[in-house]
Amino acid sequence: MIVIVVIVGVLYTCMFLYLSKHQGLKSQQIDVNLAGVNNFSLIIPATDEDDNLPYLIESLVQQNYDTNLFEIIVVLDNPTKNLKDTCAKLANDNVAVTENIFGTGKKKALLTGIELAKNNFIIQLDADCSVQLGFLLAYDQFIRTKNVDLIIGIVLPAVHNSDSILSKMFALEHISLLSTQFNLALISKPSLASGANMLYRKDKFLTIKDEWLAIPTDSGDDVFMVQLFKKQNYKILINDCDEAIVKTGLPENLSEFINQRVRWGAKTKYYKDSFLKFLALIVVFQNLIIVSLFALILFRKCSPADFAVVFFFKVLIDYFYLRPYLFRFDKKFLANNFLLASAAYPFYLIFTSTKANFGNTNWKN
Repeated sequence: MIVIVVIVGVLYTCMFLYLSKHQGLKSQQIDVNLAGVNNFSLIIPATDEDDNLPYLIESLVQQNYDTNLFEIIVVLDNPTKNLKDTCAKLANDNVAVTENIFGTGKKKALLTGIELAKNNFIIQLDADCSVQLGFLLAYDQFIRTKNVDLIIGIVLPAVHNSDSILSKMFALEHISLLSTQFNLALISKPSLASGANMLYRKDKFLTIKDEWLAIPTDSGDDVFMVQLFKKQNYKILINDCDEAIVKTGLPENLSEFINQRVRWGAKTKYYKDSFLKFLALIVVFQNLIIVSLFALILFRKCSPADFAVVFFFKVLIDYFYLRPYLFRFDKKFLANNFLLASAAYPFYLIFTSTKANFGNTNWKN
């Protein structure tokens, strides 16, 4: 057992040292006096976001960007009646509302929007997100300086210091995933992304469309798109401009959080990236060791001191890896909940990983 702990511990340390060696956490700024020139098609799949969607549409229409240079396509995917009523009021010359013509599921909803898109630059957003007024200009200026095929956008949790401890723990886990996504892109191994904020070229997407659709899961449209673009050696970068950051809400309760993470975990079996699979295994094994040592304490097969040393070692690595991101994205207050989140994380991870491979998930009915 000691040998396993040491080997996995060394691999875990090396993994984070490797990932963090290029932490390029810089706040990029846009030139607000430089008019946009690129045409965009913004695709927003929607099911039950009637409360938030109007605010997202309004913020997009009010962008400091020529409205003749972009279109908004809302794709209704098995929508609620409330959402249909809301979208009927939103439709105008800049906002097209259409039904999912390929069936149901987010991938098919996205495909509907992509097929209808008039422009080559596609920006994919989630209906429950919020954007800043310089969002499109940030993407325009990024494209003008870099010849890129897919851009990974940053998605931050909408969390405040006054929120509950549980919400802060959810946010910490979210930023932990973001940090890995960010650093994989910085070391030229992009494998993760969020469909709540990403851009890609329509012509490049069409070359991987069939393989993307063939992956037997509706979840992970974003991750698999990045991995398939990478497989084709298309250029993938991350947009770390402040104005390009999108914010999203957190799960409302523990059950919703667990179900979301189980759904995300279920897609790992279809990953196309062997390096990402290796990283995932190291993380799972490291946390499995923590859970196993805790269980051995209960059966008096392990001393609390030995457990404390291993746990402290892991927490220290995690904290120094995540700390720059908490400062970069103005979420320093989340550090107060780091120890509690670190104690809960191994147990939740092992539970969700097990359920992801052997259980069922539910998403929007």
